[in-house]
Amino acid sequence: MPEQLTSQEVNSKTDPSVAKQWDNDVSTEKKFEDFYAIADKLKVGLLGTLREGTGPVHRSMAVAKRAGPDFLFLGNAHSQKFNDIEKHPEAVTVTFQNSSTQDWISVTGKAVTASNEDPRIKEIWSRGTSAWFGDLGDGVHTGKPEDRQVLRENPSKPVC
Repeated sequence: MPEQLTSQEVNSKTDPSVAKQWDNDVSTEKKFEDFYAIADKLKVGLLGTLREGTGPVHRSMAVAKRAGPDFLFLGNAHSQKFNDIEKHPEAVTVTFQNSSTQDWISVTGKAVTASNEDPRIKEIWSRGTSAWFGDLGDGVHTGKPEDRQVLRENPSKPVC
């Protein structure tokens, strides 16, 4: 067991709970590799946005696909998250935590939304995705990729 540090010796480089944040001996490539290894094992994360008059808002979201550094999510077109992203696209976070290992990652970046015609929607659609949207029984809101509940009716306000 390492020798106990005195309060005068504890700082951002010696405190074990934050020491990894200052790991400058690991390459950027290795850091991204480790980041993706954690993210790829966890299919549900928190998508955080900034909401006018409220502040940060996070919601659990299933990752539909990760392509390089991009996380693709499908969301209900009526969700407030799209208004949040439209107003503050640069204030979006994606956070994952593995409760078994206590590994966690969080990244802040800019969110972009895709057009209604984005072919990735059909590529990443699954039966599991349909469960999040459901068939409303009106012949229009079917819970399928073409559903306007999923795809924004106004192309200037597309899905993420």
